[in-house]
Amino acid sequence: YQESPCKQDAQAIVSWGAAEMQQLDGVLILKQRGNGHYFLEASVNDRTLTFLVDTGASGISLPMSFALSVKINCRNKIYMQTANGVVEACTAIVPKLKFGPFTLTDVPAVVSNNLSQPLFGMNVLQQFKVEQNNGEMRISTRN
Repeated sequence: YQESPCKQDAQAIVSWGAAEMQQLDGVLILKQRGNGHYFLEASVNDRTLTFLVDTGASGISLPMSFALSVKINCRNKIYMQTANGVVEACTAIVPKLKFGPFTLTDVPAVVSNNLSQPLFGMNVLQQFKVEQNNGEMRISTRN
């Protein structure tokens, strides 16, 4: 990590990788990318985007431009501590989140102007059984 936040004129990474995923008997299987991360495709209000699976993120985080394009509005302004310092964001509700065989409604999320890669965080992951082994992450319902 840097000692100071990124410069304002720095270019953001649009996407760190692509999702490699498959469904098998109600289980969503993600393949680990060469950079060590897992990605998944999910739809927010029926519009698909690629999320970085981030077990260190407390919740779903969306870029402001995407949220506005799918008519997700800010509710409350918040400030968040990130690796690059404190950023302004807002709370929101995702009416419909679909990934693999799973569909959730009214999912709390954070929307930020400073975010280019959507994050798939623990407020969703904790609702499922998540296993990681040999370069695969398996997401299934809890029985």
